[in-house]
Amino acid sequence: MTEERNDPFMEKVMLVLISIVGIGLLYKQLFLIKYSSSMLLNMLSLLLLLALVFLLAWWIIGKDEQVHDKDKKEHVVEHIAKSERKPLTFIEKFSYGLVGLAALLILFNQFQIFQVNGLASGNPSTGSFVSSVSSAPLKFFGSGSGGTLKLGQFEVGSKITLKPMPLASGEQPVISGYKTKVKPMPTISELSLKPSTGDAARDLLNNIIPTGTPWYGQEAGVTFDDPIAAQKRWATYRKLELDPEQEQRWSKIVNSFTCDYCCGSPQNPTIITRCGCAHSAAAQGMARWFIKNYADKFTDEEIYGEMGRWYSLWYPGPTIKRIVQEMQA
Repeated sequence: MTEERNDPFMEKVMLVLISIVGIGLLYKQLFLIKYSSSMLLNMLSLLLLLALVFLLAWWIIGKDEQVHDKDKKEHVVEHIAKSERKPLTFIEKFSYGLVGLAALLILFNQFQIFQVNGLASGNPSTGSFVSSVSSAPLKFFGSGSGGTLKLGQFEVGSKITLKPMPLASGEQPVISGYKTKVKPMPTISELSLKPSTGDAARDLLNNIIPTGTPWYGQEAGVTFDDPIAAQKRWATYRKLELDPEQEQRWSKIVNSFTCDYCCGSPQNPTIITRCGCAHSAAAQGMARWFIKNYADKFTDEEIYGEMGRWYSLWYPGPTIKRIVQEMQA
């Protein structure tokens, strides 16, 4: 009789634990969507989470009916011997099913974490694009805002980022078939460099993908720590009016800035003025804002480089992948 009295309590404990796990998985999945490049995996994971929510709701709704039916039938089965094995009840089957689904979600979610972590660490066993990055580690010179990081033909610094740029007339790509080439560009914001970890992909991630708030962040209403909100904010500045000279500068910058990850690809990059994605709108607005407010302080190259810095934040995985590909070519 003690076991029967504890069953409702154990079911409540199980329900609470499954709910907590589901909430945690949902939060983690929403975070992973920004970094996982596989739309199929993202959709499958979200569908599994919705299935978990549906089963939980079905279980809660049907719980009262199951308990009521059990009370009605309890006097009928009292004569059954305690040693006789009883079949699983509907509630028990659902309980095991929910636990199994939660376990499947955990494993699936962990698989996506491995993919994202592999992208950052360059471990080929986790599906990363890097197979031998550790053979060419970054060299670190100086510290804080005054140093530079050297990786093969690339150099990054506190105010230097890397961005694929259209090939100049007669220029050959590093990778055959690509129409852009990764080049260092000066930036407007300044990052504090982090020392080398001995892992090139990790060092690039630490020193190419910006964090914190740039010096102009309060004025523009943006921060690197909230890339989606910043993206929306930058897009609002596309409405800024410029004088004819400023308009010409803006046109020159945005009509040479390529999208290699969303509307375009390294083999067929798209100029952002021909791209309809939210990142393109944000980059165009960003260029207008800097030209409107700091036209006499920053060069076209610095504005271009700052746009590239933000693009690395919006596309961290593809950015690091592209740099490493050219580093190894």
